[in-house]
Amino acid sequence: PLNRSSQVSSLASRTTQTELADGANGVDVRIDVHNETWVSVQSDGETVVEGVILGAGTTRRYSAIQALEMTIGNAAGLTLSINGREVPSLGRDGQVRILTITPNNVERLTGS
Repeated sequence: PLNRSSQVSSLASRTTQTELADGANGVDVRIDVHNETWVSVQSDGETVVEGVILGAGTTRRYSAIQALEMTIGNAAGLTLSINGREVPSLGRDGQVRILTITPNNVERLTGS
């Protein structure tokens, strides 16, 4: 059995690999947090962030080849960019959004 520190280390390793993946072949997502926001992220079926609260001023980047699934607990609390293109407003303050981002829906989500 794995102990807690091994699990955290393994998760950190997967997160680093996902954050450094080449978004040119999939999706590269950047989040810029403006107001405290809860997020959960899965990249190609692997959980890389499980329910963390990010404070204002935080920036994170995640990539996936096939699909990036995000649950955002405060839609108005962050700005989302996909492959360098900003996504229009995700919603109002406190609104929960669940997004599945794939190479096929980037244009629809970004409006460009």
